[in-house]
Amino acid sequence: METDWHTTADFLKRVRDFHDSHARQPSGLPVDRARQILNQILSKIEAEMNRQGVFICNRFEYRGSSYEGLKVAKNPNDQDLEYDIMFVIEGGKDLEERNFQTDGYARLQPKSGKESRPAFQKTIKGGLISAAETRNKFHGQVIKCNLDQCDVVYNGPAARINVKERGRAFFSIDLAPHYDLTGQGKMYVPKAPKTNLAEDRWFRSWSLEEKKKLDGMDRDNGCRKMVIRIIKVLRKKSSELASLKSNQIKTAVFRVVDSQPSWKQDQLGIRLMDVLKELEENLNANNMAHYYMPQVNLLENFSPSTMQNIAFRLKRLRRNKNEMMTLITQ
Repeated sequence: METDWHTTADFLKRVRDFHDSHARQPSGLPVDRARQILNQILSKIEAEMNRQGVFICNRFEYRGSSYEGLKVAKNPNDQDLEYDIMFVIEGGKDLEERNFQTDGYARLQPKSGKESRPAFQKTIKGGLISAAETRNKFHGQVIKCNLDQCDVVYNGPAARINVKERGRAFFSIDLAPHYDLTGQGKMYVPKAPKTNLAEDRWFRSWSLEEKKKLDGMDRDNGCRKMVIRIIKVLRKKSSELASLKSNQIKTAVFRVVDSQPSWKQDQLGIRLMDVLKELEENLNANNMAHYYMPQVNLLENFSPSTMQNIAFRLKRLRRNKNEMMTLITQ
């Protein structure tokens, strides 16, 4: 068969070597130092935001690749450190969702008698909490925290904090405001859809659920996270794969995990190819259902030509041994 080489010891060794050379997690003293500075910055932000009295901090939630074991260091001298933090605004249980749509967006409205919270008063429009106003005002409040050795810029719904040490870029923090409507992790983030950047609806975030699933994913010393990190590197090495998003890669792995219970270390090559096949099939179908919201298509912003190009490249990598070997030995 044309895919028999997927199971060979030679291919397994090549994939392992590629992972060890290109897909390692950040580690060492820079990471320890960054975490120390990060904690200091978050402590100052919490104190300053609470003092300002608009966006009171209920808690921080730590998410994203650096906390999921999926972050890849660029090279030994550049760990490419970044941290995604949820700033959970006090008052989420005083909100209720309205008009939840199949795209994962909803409107947020204060419950009756709860409209007086400062965060609501500063961002309310037509009786609803404006996502756009929340993004803008939150960004302004973070700037007012006057963080030393930091530049604050917009990055989607987040305030991106670029941290310097000795005048040089060190790491970044994406601090995004969220409301938890239940106190148990039902999170909404003011993320604007690409089709309407002035959108006032809120997006239902499943980041905490993803993180929880990933936390215990390799307790059997499996290779699931290794596969995710490898594909994240492959998309950088192959221009046709560059458009793939991290959430699409994770979703494909989640689906294969559900169908393939065994992910032993000596199955790394086989499972890598299983996930590439899952991605290819989704792209050919023009649909990748969100793992937690199946009505949401994670490919809806991809053009037909983009999906076709990615799918064709994945097909060649799965079926052409020389092409795959060339990519993982670069």
